[in-house]
Amino acid sequence: MRLRSGIIPYLYIMPALLILIVFLYWPLIFNLILSFMRWDLVSPVRLFVGLQNYAEMWSRESFRWAALNSLKYFLGILPFSVLLPLGLATVLSGVRKDSTRRVYETVMFMPTMLSFAVACFIWIWMFNPIGGVISRLLQALGLPTISWLSDHRYSLIAVVIVSGWRVVGYYLVLFAAALLAIPEEYVEAAKIDGANGWQVFWRIKWPLISPTTFFVTVTTVINASSDTFVPIHLLTRGGPYNSSNNLIYLVYQYAFQFFNAGLAGATAVVVFGIFIAATLLHFFLGERFVHYE
Repeated sequence: MRLRSGIIPYLYIMPALLILIVFLYWPLIFNLILSFMRWDLVSPVRLFVGLQNYAEMWSRESFRWAALNSLKYFLGILPFSVLLPLGLATVLSGVRKDSTRRVYETVMFMPTMLSFAVACFIWIWMFNPIGGVISRLLQALGLPTISWLSDHRYSLIAVVIVSGWRVVGYYLVLFAAALLAIPEEYVEAAKIDGANGWQVFWRIKWPLISPTTFFVTVTTVINASSDTFVPIHLLTRGGPYNSSNNLIYLVYQYAFQFFNAGLAGATAVVVFGIFIAATLLHFFLGERFVHYE
């Protein structure tokens, strides 16, 4: 009877556990195995090559370019996930009428509800150097038009703009909720003591919303490793000249364009390790500045 009561709880979680094993843990293990093989995804023969794939990966210029672009993408997306949403949320928190504030929040949140593919096709039309909205705006201002998606100087910027435009509304709602949860007594007491608007924000509001800020920055690190494939694939295909390529899209290229599953697996393992290390480092350093009370 005791044995039965001890097994029953595990039977309840077994379906979820099986899904995790089949669709998460086994692919990770299988990818690690493939990273030590040379395989073209077609041949039934898989040749064990040890660490050769890892050595080849580090020697490739495409990997170094992709790693640098991944860092640039993360730094570029930070203003769209932290600074801009926080600024907009601070402005909206001053709107007294709830219905008006909700209208603004809803309008800004709408891009988040779009699929990434739809958002990319909208921006492809806007980025069109011949007749696109942005080109016409630049011409109206007397500025030269820009080939956003075919110019190596602007292709990565275009990807960051599309990704940032889509996530601003989501993080805006998070920051707005955090600011509205701050007790009004704290703000009134600071104003009575003579604090101006900036001092109230920096000394009162900013420390109290630090848990939300920490969550936003952590999710930004995670999304920088998982949500970049679609915009790169639909907008630039990693080009021109690898100027907008990143580590996630490079794994796809190695596997399904160059048919080198071993090299793709080795790159995926390194990418997984880099982002896990970045997330853990962020937790270690970031929690020092988080105030939960």
